[in-house]
Amino acid sequence: FQNVLKRLDAQDDLREMFGENFTVSDKIDRILQSLASGVSVRFSELFAHMAARVEIVVTFLALLELIRLKQVRAIQSDEFDEIEIAPVAG
Repeated sequence: FQNVLKRLDAQDDLREMFGENFTVSDKIDRILQSLASGVSVRFSELFAHMAARVEIVVTFLALLELIRLKQVRAIQSDEFDEIEIAPVAG
C-alpha cells in the first residue's frame, strides 16, 4: 500500500478530481468484477489507474471489507513478494 501511495506522490500530474465521489460499495463491485473470471489480480493492479488519493484509500477499504467477508483472499508467496488478490471459490 505504501508503494501505491509513493507512486501517487511521485507523479508530476496529479489529477485530483474535485467533486468526484468514491464509495466503498462501488469499489467492492469493481474489485469483484476484476476477479469475475476467477483469475487472481496483483495488488498493485487494483490501483494502477488511480490518480486521486481518496480513490486509493476507498479502494483499499473496499478490499479490506471483501477480505473480512471472505469473498476474496490475499496471497503472498514469499516475504516481500507482490500480494495477489484471489476470489474465494464457492
